[in-house]
Amino acid sequence: LSLDSLTAKAIAGTGIIFCKAGLPGVGGTYDKFAKEWRELGQRSEDLRYINSKQPFSSSPLVGHNGNDNENTNQSQFSKGADYFQALPHHIVTFSYDAIIALGLSACEAVGPMRN
Repeated sequence: LSLDSLTAKAIAGTGIIFCKAGLPGVGGTYDKFAKEWRELGQRSEDLRYINSKQPFSSSPLVGHNGNDNENTNQSQFSKGADYFQALPHHIVTFSYDAIIALGLSACEAVGPMRN
């Protein structure tokens, strides 16, 4: 590919962005996060806390035994211990950023009202 070709000029400055939360085995905080993530499902108190923060649906929930009519206090978003054995999906990267942005925005919005 010649540097003066139309193709070379067309792709100059382009790149590829990969959506990854981290790379295992290269040190840093990702391996620590992955370890904590897996252990989270094994800590029943933490799991209960996380599930208590999940939204409830107005539609009927499927019970533990698959019976649609079974009354259950679980949210449709509740997660069991097995959920935390797989590493988080890459969408977690965006979820984290969105949550932090919401928190910072709330602080910024409340800040002027304190004065």
